Amino acid sequence: MKRLPDRRDSIAFDGAEIRKAFATKEASVVHCTLPPKATSAATRLVAIHEIWYFMGGQGKIWLREEAEAGPGTCLELPAGVHFQYCSTGEDPLTWVCVCERTAGPPGTPVAGMLPTISAASNIVNPDLNYPGQTLRY
Repeated sequence: MKRLPDRRDSIAFDGAEIRKAFATKEASVVHCTLPPKATSAATRLVAIHEIWYFMGGQGKIWLREEAEAGPGTCLELPAGVHFQYCSTGEDPLTWVCVCERTAGPPGTPVAGMLPTISAASNIVNPDLNYPGQTLRY
């Protein structure tokens, strides 16, 4: 048995605070936090499949279309998908993330930040190459 650490272990590509629960060779579980009113960086999963279960706060996620996120919401993020999310409430958005490696040899990046995404077309727009630009809700 293991307790979550009181302080974050790291910051994810998208800007969420990560506290590691446990990990095996094939999968891991982490507790994630996005501060109130914060927006994540636009991200694409590369060699990992994730399942998120939201436990606290309120937010929105762009994943093929915009959706509300809050306690009790569960979603799947398959490898290759583009997504972004934000915390819309006064409390941090918190969730548990189950991560499963899907492909690639050890050392393959599991996710990456996207330069610019068009929410309407769900593709990276090469004409708008502003590193770090994010979608705003």
